Amino acid sequence: MVRTEGDPSAVLPVAAAKLNTMDPQLVLHRPMALSDVLGRGLAQRRFTVWLMTGYAALALVLASLGLFGVITYVVRQRRREIGIRSALGARPAQIRSMILAQGVRVTAFGIAGGMFGAAVLGRVLETLLFETRPADPLVLLGTAVVRTTIALAAAWLPAGEASSIDPGTVLQEE
Repeated sequence: MVRTEGDPSAVLPVAAAKLNTMDPQLVLHRPMALSDVLGRGLAQRRFTVWLMTGYAALALVLASLGLFGVITYVVRQRRREIGIRSALGARPAQIRSMILAQGVRVTAFGIAGGMFGAAVLGRVLETLLFETRPADPLVLLGTAVVRTTIALAAAWLPAGEASSIDPGTVLQEE
């Protein structure tokens, strides 16, 4: 091991010559900088973290699409009820907030289940976390905020569709 300042590859010829003068039988085999050695040690962990991040992002997208689909389906199933509410004087903002609240309610159950799962499986994941505890309140809060925001975004279009339902058309469909 040779300590140097600056570019380590610049010292390589000098180190090889010095090694050769000490013992001509010794060979300098695959010399590399310490940062490269440490980088190789972290490569597996870095890959695992990137893979988990990718799967987590995919899960988030699929969950959002699922929530969007379920809320769209519920709005279509409740079309008559929403039309009657509109006919009785419910404002579009009230209908929109009713549908958004339903999406947040479903998401709240999912967040509660996720936090329970994080508490149970936290010990397993602890080896993959860097400077973070499995039950870190800031991470759990941040996750809940991100998930709720995405749930609101996923429920926004169905809520807009629900608030624009024409009560006369819905009541004539009967």
